[in-house]
Amino acid sequence: MKYNDKILNVVYTTIIIVSIIVILIYKPLLRKYKLNKLEHEGVYTIGYIYEISDPIRSTPFISYYYYINGAKLKGIKPIEKYRDEFVGHKYYVKTLRGDFSFSEILLYKPVKKKYLTVPLYGWEELPE
Repeated sequence: MKYNDKILNVVYTTIIIVSIIVILIYKPLLRKYKLNKLEHEGVYTIGYIYEISDPIRSTPFISYYYYINGAKLKGIKPIEKYRDEFVGHKYYVKTLRGDFSFSEILLYKPVKKKYLTVPLYGWEELPE
């Protein structure tokens, strides 16, 4: 093997290792950044839970959808245990202004009013 081939192998290996490390660090940091931003700059809308997945070997999660800015978006949230009573009910969803695809459903905040009109870009504060 030539000297240049050895250098190329070391460079490629280094690039692959650094890329994996960046991906493993970047994704959790990005989520943490978005959650922090969501806490301070999020807007509220209404979400509808349509399914709960209860896989045998992993955490169950709730699938929900919500409307904001005229678009129907979907989200998922892991839950501790399967609970049928969530399905078919509405809960408030906090979504990130500017990145409406990032959201968090507020399972502790069910929508109690039967008819409630959501503004196009959501509420700044939770309606009471």
